[in-house]
Order: sequence, then structure tokens, then C-alpha cells
Amino acid sequence: MFNSARLYEQVMDGELLEDVQADRHLTRRQARHAGQVYCTHSQSAIYRDRRGRKLAIVHQYLRNNRLGGSGRPDPKWLLHGSKVYALFRDG
Repeated sequence: MFNSARLYEQVMDGELLEDVQADRHLTRRQARHAGQVYCTHSQSAIYRDRRGRKLAIVHQYLRNNRLGGSGRPDPKWLLHGSKVYALFRDG
């Protein structure tokens, strides 16, 4: 649903706003555990439309101004139509 809605592409095109809520530099150990290289940042961001309505919350790994991992953000919360979809961790 996230990919079909092209939210990331709309952020890249400036059609949606990205509000980074958390940004932390991974330690060497954290980077190795996440399968990333040292100097990678772990970020949480909210995607909003121009009216300020929250459309998605994503997690992403950023290094050298490029997304790590799959090269795409990982959606954790999504407004799709009138329904909210959220990923919850147990424990």
C-alpha cells in the first residue's frame, strides 16, 4: 500500500513534506547488527500533506544523503483512505 501510494516519490518530488522526528548516529556495533556500515543514521520521519495531515510514519537508514538497506523507507504507520495501518512490536 505504501509503495502503491508513491508516498516516498511524492516526498522526493516536493509534493509531500518529510518531518524527521528522530535522527541518531549508529555505533559500530549497532550498524553491524542492522547490516549497515558505520556512519549510518537511523531516522524516523513523518510524511505530511500540505495541510499538515499525517499520511505515514517511516523508519530509514541514511548515509551519505542516500537511503541504506533496500534504498526505500520502511513504513511503520500508514493512512490509506480512511483506515490506519500500523506495525506494532510485541514485547
